[in-house]
Amino acid sequence: MNIYGFYIFLYFALSLVFTIHLAINDRSNHRVINFIIVYWYLAFNLYQSRIVLGSVPYVHYLRKADELLGYFFLMLYIMLYIAGKAKDNKLIKPQKIKYEVYLIMYLLLSILLYGLHNELGNIGGKRAFIFSRLALSAILIYFGVKRFMTRDLLRGIFKATIFMGIISSFLSFIQFFIDTKVFRTGAFHNAFMSYHRSSGIFLQPYDNGLFLIFAVYTVIYTVKEKKYKIILVMFFLLGMILTFTRGIWISFIFVSIFHMYYYFRNTFKRYIFVFATIIFLTILTLGTYILQSDVFTNKAFQDRVFADTITIRMVFYGFIIKAIPDAWAIGYGDVINNDVYFQGMVDSDQGLYWALGRQGSIHNMFLEVAFLQGIFAMIIFTMTFIYFFRFNFNESIKNRSFAYCLPNYYVMGFFFYFFSVAGFLLSRSGFLSIFMFAIIGGIKSNNLDLNGITVSFKMDEFENIPILESDENNFKNSSKDSELSISEN
Repeated sequence: MNIYGFYIFLYFALSLVFTIHLAINDRSNHRVINFIIVYWYLAFNLYQSRIVLGSVPYVHYLRKADELLGYFFLMLYIMLYIAGKAKDNKLIKPQKIKYEVYLIMYLLLSILLYGLHNELGNIGGKRAFIFSRLALSAILIYFGVKRFMTRDLLRGIFKATIFMGIISSFLSFIQFFIDTKVFRTGAFHNAFMSYHRSSGIFLQPYDNGLFLIFAVYTVIYTVKEKKYKIILVMFFLLGMILTFTRGIWISFIFVSIFHMYYYFRNTFKRYIFVFATIIFLTILTLGTYILQSDVFTNKAFQDRVFADTITIRMVFYGFIIKAIPDAWAIGYGDVINNDVYFQGMVDSDQGLYWALGRQGSIHNMFLEVAFLQGIFAMIIFTMTFIYFFRFNFNESIKNRSFAYCLPNYYVMGFFFYFFSVAGFLLSRSGFLSIFMFAIIGGIKSNNLDLNGITVSFKMDEFENIPILESDENNFKNSSKDSELSISEN
């Protein structure tokens, strides 16, 4: 193990110590389960990296940790069911949440389509099996995290988020300015000149950026000391800037504008002129500096920041939209060995490796779902996000709590970002989105008391904020005190 492998090993060790500390202070009846979930959360972005597997001893045993965690939850469910039957208790079904219904529908449909496309010869058997296994693991993890969510676990996840944000932002600085190889677990992506985009503890810069969006809002609404709050937010924003990924910057701006406008509408309107003036002066000052700076006039820097990447995306979208009607019901299955995809990419002047589906992609997650899985899958997939956002907005107002906003803003950043880049729900960032879905489902289904979880705000700050959803009662079952609810001890 070389020095770079040692840094990764050190992170695993520090994460273990941190998780043990949380477990010692855990007051719930599910201390072991909470420990497993939090440590998985801290490590999930690393054990799938080939670099990590090759440089840190014994990590290869964790390679299928997602699947093992899912089976662990399945085993616990079976034990609970047997225990319930032995006590002659009738298990009451938990509340159905609208976004949850669409999420599970999409994952089950994905498994069905992988099998169908495998039979039709549109996707290789090994890839179909791997993707189906990921979808099944996602379902099991979703229901497992949802079932065992407690106040202590929720606090632990938020604390782990800040812990990860601090380390990832620190490593982002090191990777960008000092040694780009430190904790580099994925490919090197050029920023400009000899600088590489920072990925922190994650495989890709955009994974790092999406997580830091979550970390910023977690700090804002869980850290009470103002001075620590300001320091951490600025530190995380620096880490986000060093990802040098425009889509991440834009996603953060979209999330922030929505948050300010939806929750603090009067304040936002009152100071929008001030914000606009500050932004204008900042751009003017930065523009003057750019004109005078050798770094910013460097062609490599300009190519990265100001490059036209929209035109080629429009070309991709054009041929994909034309191709979808020919396989609108079930899609094409895969981009590998796909004649339609190959011809479209060749016509778009992309290289052979890209056209063969070995690298690159359509650069729009929703069009990608429509192309590979059909229109029905794309509609269900999109509705999952829409209902998730609406559910969180409504619940945050009803419960007078910003706890619903934190996972929501990670998923919202993911949603905005992957409108213009390649990605899947079962990829690293996508899988973490499923984890966020489960956190919110657990808060609701287990009727968690959110008082004190996030920083308190005056009640009048929520006045006159509209409720976006009116038909949620159609997706509610009976008692709040179901046997699946978790007691807080």
